[in-house]
Amino acid sequence: MVLIEILEEIKKATAKHPVWPPDAVSRAAIVSEEAGEVIREANHIREGHGDPKALRLELIQTAGTCIRMINIMDTEKSNAVPVYQGAKIKGQGLAAYFPRPEEKRRFSKDNQ
Repeated sequence: MVLIEILEEIKKATAKHPVWPPDAVSRAAIVSEEAGEVIREANHIREGHGDPKALRLELIQTAGTCIRMINIMDTEKSNAVPVYQGAKIKGQGLAAYFPRPEEKRRFSKDNQ
């Protein structure tokens, strides 16, 4: 099953590269680089010298990279700062979008 292959890829990639950059842009660049490899392999196929197995592997690696980034974001939610004060975002980077669990989102329906 493909989900098992993606999970195995995440395990391999985490062992090879256990530390990710601290900022969202650098992390997204890693995801983008993997997606670029998907495009490269698809172009090779269109040009007549590609390998569908190589394309499939790049897709699995890209999916794994996306999941790793989501997992890191989810882990950081507990360390994040409050989201909104009025209409202005407080905090830095992705942390601005994820409040601490003990704090209520200031833009929730209950506070409008």
